[in-house]
This record gives sequence, structure tokens and C-alpha cells, in this order.
Amino acid sequence: MTSAQGRWWDALTQAIQGTVAPFNPREAPFSRFPVLPSLVMGGTDSKHLARLSDGGCFRFLPMQLNRTAGDIEMVHGLNERISVTGLQTAVQFYVRLSELLAAV
Repeated sequence: MTSAQGRWWDALTQAIQGTVAPFNPREAPFSRFPVLPSLVMGGTDSKHLARLSDGGCFRFLPMQLNRTAGDIEMVHGLNERISVTGLQTAVQFYVRLSELLAAV
């Protein structure tokens, strides 16, 4: 089981809050919304990676789905893909997470 406390969780939380959700840049950083642990339904490749870490691994995909734009149908469907905006957000998230983890 992966802990939702400590420096790794804090870095993940900051990366999520800083890139994934829309926010007002005038607000205090990282105070916009809570990040909560939850269960991941279904199998992920993390089952191969969890044994390499001391405390488990986080299963998170930095992708926002817009139901109105038809994003839900793009996941695990015919011609599976994500939007360009979704890809940009994911890249920004992973860059930010890498920066935060390098400082830990």
C-alpha cells in the first residue's frame, strides 16, 4: 500500500494542483482543491513496478476528460487517443513532478 502522507505524496499533490486543474494564478499556490487518494479500478502496468519501490507506487494519470467534447469515448475505444490539450497538460504535469522530485 502506498502512503498518502510524506514527501512523495506532497510532491504529487503539488504537481497535480499546479497543472491539472484550472486555477486562478492570483490565489495562494496549492490551496485550490484537495487531492485525495482513491482506488484504481482495473489492472495497470504498476503491478510490475510496485515491487521495485519501498512503499508502493502511485497510480495517477494527469488527464482531464471533457464529456461534452467527446473525450470519454476516446478512452479504450476505437481509435483511442487524447486531445492535444490533454497531452500538453500531461507533459506539464510530468515536468513539474520531475522538478519537485529532484528537490526532495
